[in-house]
Amino acid sequence: MTKLLEKEDKPVETFSIAPTSGIFERFQNYHRSLAVFFELWDKFESPKGTNKASLSEERELYEYIRDTEIEARLPMMELYGFLHLPFSSREPALIEQWLETIRAIVADAELPEPPVKTASLEELELSYKAIGLHLLFLYKLGRKTEAVYWERVRTGLSDDVHEFLKSEVKNYKKKCRHCGKGIHVESPYQICDSCYSARNRKKVDNRDHWR
Repeated sequence: MTKLLEKEDKPVETFSIAPTSGIFERFQNYHRSLAVFFELWDKFESPKGTNKASLSEERELYEYIRDTEIEARLPMMELYGFLHLPFSSREPALIEQWLETIRAIVADAELPEPPVKTASLEELELSYKAIGLHLLFLYKLGRKTEAVYWERVRTGLSDDVHEFLKSEVKNYKKKCRHCGKGIHVESPYQICDSCYSARNRKKVDNRDHWR
C-alpha cells in the first residue's frame, strides 16, 4: 500500500469528449433530427489528445424509436438523455422495458413497474438490473419518493443474490474427473486418491513391462 501511495501518478495524456447541452443547443439552431446529429458526430474529428465518445449504444437505442411518435413528441435533448441512460442495452428484456417506459412517458401514463422474479440466480440478476433501469427513470423524472421504495427492493434482491451464491458454494461438490467420486473442495487436484494411486501403479507396471 505504501508503494502505491508513493508511486508517481502518470500524467493524463488523453481525455474523452462527449456531446454537451451547449453542443445540442447550437445544433438545434440548424437542425432538430438526432439522426443528422449522429451523422455529424461521426464526421467530427476530435482535437489531438482527446478521444471522441462513440455513442454506439445511444445510436442502437435510437433505431428503436427513430421516426416514431416518441421521437416526434420528445424534445431532442430530453430524448438524448433517455438514450444516454447507463444500462445494459444488450439485454432484450431491458430494451423492451426501456421502450415501454418511454412510451408511458410520452403518453403521460403511469410508468410500468419492473418485473421482479426470484426463482433462479439468472432471474434475480435480471430483476436487479430491471429495478436499476426503473430507478434511472425515476431519478431523471424527479420522483424521489418512489425511488426510495425501489432502492429498498433492490437492496433486498442484492441480499438474496448473496444468499443464493453462499448456498451454491456450500452445496458445491467437487468430483474426480475419472470416476466421479467426491473429493474435498479445497483439494488442488481434479482426481481422487484412489484414481491417482491406480494411475501411478499403471505407470510402474508399464515401465517394468518394457525393461
